[in-house]
Amino acid sequence: MKKSRAALLLLTALALSLSGCTGKSSKEVLKPLDEKEEAKFKIMFWDQNYFFQEYGNLFLSKFPNLDIEVVDMQSIYSADNSDPEHALEKFVDEKQPDVLLLSLHDYEKLGKAGKLYPLDPVIKQDGFDIEGIHPAVLSLLREKGDGKLQGLSPTFSSKALYYNVDLFQKYGVEPPTDSMTWEEILALAKRFPTGGSDKDRIYGLNMDTYETLESLVSSIASTEKLKLLDADAKQVLIDGDAWKKTLQTAADGVKSKTIRFASEEERNKMQGAIMMDDLYKMDLFLTGRAAMMVSSGYEAQKLRSAKERMKDVKPVNWEAVTMPVDPGNRSQGGTVDLYNIFAVNAKSTNLRAAWEFVKYVNSEESAKIKSKNAYSGDFLSRTAYNKDPDGKSLEAFFKLDPQPSTTIWPEKTPGGGLYTDYVKAVNEQLGAVAEGKKTLDEAASAMKEQLTQALVVAREADAKKQAEQASASPSAE
Repeated sequence: MKKSRAALLLLTALALSLSGCTGKSSKEVLKPLDEKEEAKFKIMFWDQNYFFQEYGNLFLSKFPNLDIEVVDMQSIYSADNSDPEHALEKFVDEKQPDVLLLSLHDYEKLGKAGKLYPLDPVIKQDGFDIEGIHPAVLSLLREKGDGKLQGLSPTFSSKALYYNVDLFQKYGVEPPTDSMTWEEILALAKRFPTGGSDKDRIYGLNMDTYETLESLVSSIASTEKLKLLDADAKQVLIDGDAWKKTLQTAADGVKSKTIRFASEEERNKMQGAIMMDDLYKMDLFLTGRAAMMVSSGYEAQKLRSAKERMKDVKPVNWEAVTMPVDPGNRSQGGTVDLYNIFAVNAKSTNLRAAWEFVKYVNSEESAKIKSKNAYSGDFLSRTAYNKDPDGKSLEAFFKLDPQPSTTIWPEKTPGGGLYTDYVKAVNEQLGAVAEGKKTLDEAASAMKEQLTQALVVAREADAKKQAEQASASPSAE
C-alpha cells in the first residue's frame, strides 16, 4: 500500500513537471491588455474620417479605454516628394506610427529592413485563429515576409473570367469552365459572330479599358510561367519557341476580330473627368455586347450598380469561372493582390494595443460585420464571409491556388524604362503581325533587337546609380 501511494505521488509530480515543460511559458510574448488601462497609439492611414468609418469606430467600441491618433500618410506619395524611394521609411522613422498600413511592395521592403514586428509568436500565444483566412493570402504574406507573418490583410483582390450566360445560349456556344487555358478561352471567343459595326456588334472577349495587345501577351506568358529575360537579366528570351507560341496565340486572337480593345480616344477620356454612366457605357461586357471578360471583383460591383443607374440597358446575366491556367498545371491560376496590409511597427511602445487592432480587423468577428456592408469589389480574406448581394457565386475568385510567380520579369530585372520599351515593342511589332504586315519571326526578331538595346541602357543606368549610392554612403568615406 505504501509502495502504491509512493508511486502515485511520483507519477503526479512527474505529470506536473511535464505540464510545466509543455504548457504555455510563464514568459509571455506580449502582456495581455489591461481592460482598465488607458493607452493611445498611432495608425498611419489615408484619411482620418474614412479610417474611423471603416475600422476605428468598431474597434473602439470593443476597446473603449484605448485612443487612436490617425497619422495622414498621403505625404508619402506626394508629387512634391524629393526622395520617393525612401519616403516611406523616412515617414515611419519620423512619425513612429504603431500600426502601419502597407502595400505588398512596402510590406516586403520594411520587413527586410527589420521595421516590422513578427506576429507568429503572439498569434500562437493568443490562440488567434488564422485557419479561416484564405491560404493564398497567408502564403503570400509569408513569402514576402521572409517566411514570417509580419502583417495581416483583412481583404484581397483577385480576378476571374466573367461570361454572359445569355449570349452563350443565344449563339449555341458551350460556356467556359474552371481551369481552362488562354488558348481554350480564345477558341471559345472565336465562335461568336464578328459582323456588324463597332457600335453594335458582339465580341467574344472584351479587354479592360487600359489593356492593350501587350496586356494580353503578358497575361498569357505569365500564366504559362514564361520570363522575358534570363535569370541574370542579361539576355532577352522573346524569340524562344514558348514565347513565339504565346505571341502567335495573341496575334491570332486579334486577327480573328473577336477581341475588343478600347480605342485611344476611350483611353484618353479616362484621363479626365468622366461621368459614371459614360464610364459604364465604355464597358462592353456590362452593356451586354461581349461574351467574356477577365476582371476583378469590381466588375461585379459595376454590374450590380449599372442595374440601378442604366435603366435603358438590360442587366447582364453573368456567371464567373476561374482565371486561365497553365496547361501543364490546371490546379493553379490567377493572382492574389494585397493593398491593405496592417503591420505593427517593431519600435512601437504600444505593441499590445497595436497588435490588438491588427488582430481585431483581421478577426472573424470583424469579417462577419463587414460581410453585411455593401460589397465593394475587394474580397474578405476570411472567404467564408464573401457574399454577392445578387446571389452570384464568387468561388471562382479564390477557388484555385494562385501561381507562385505571376510576372514575366525576373528578380534581377534592372529599373529604368525597360517596361515601357517592352510595351511599345510588343504593341508595334505584334500589331504588324495581326495586320499581316510582318511574319511572326520578323516581329520576334525585331522585338529582341529593340529590347536588347533597351536592356543594355537599363543595366548601365542601374550600375551608375549603384556606384553613386556607394560613393555617397558613410562606409565609403
